[in-house]
Amino acid sequence: MHWWHWRRAHVLETWVRSLIGARPYHVAYKTGSGSYVNLRTKEITIDPTMADGWGGDSLLPFVWRGRTVRTLAALQYRISRAMARHEAGHVLFTDDYSVAGELHAWLTNALEDGRMERLTGRYYLPARADFDALGTLLWQKKPPRLHDDQPAGPAAERLPVLALGLPAPDRHPASLALGQ
Repeated sequence: MHWWHWRRAHVLETWVRSLIGARPYHVAYKTGSGSYVNLRTKEITIDPTMADGWGGDSLLPFVWRGRTVRTLAALQYRISRAMARHEAGHVLFTDDYSVAGELHAWLTNALEDGRMERLTGRYYLPARADFDALGTLLWQKKPPRLHDDQPAGPAAERLPVLALGLPAPDRHPASLALGQ
């Protein structure tokens, strides 16, 4: 049995409700779907296996918020918490918007993710710490997409460096912000 089965009801609700309170959103784990919020249907879905698709055990060991993570289950748990806080942040700070095509959708989401994570991190400091840890993990352990034939990475933190052609930073990307 996976960790998200035996902690399912309590933990995910706690992560999300600590940010959005009693807003009428359905919250659930769903493997293989990615993590997302649907503002129209009021659903938050968290994929507890995202780490597997990013390299699984090759991401280990990793220091997350001062503690060394040595098992894939422990990393899945932390990434799921970060993603739950990320999606809950959209409920708080993102208005529903329309897009015109796949590139527009990707760019709008990347820019909105950075804006929303800064606001959410100011509102709830544990979320900021998780966003920083996740950004660092992806920056250090998951190679960025440099060519069209490479798989895309979900890290909006890479946008200033890769999409805008800025030089690579001396610090991890979670501390970067457009316009700073």
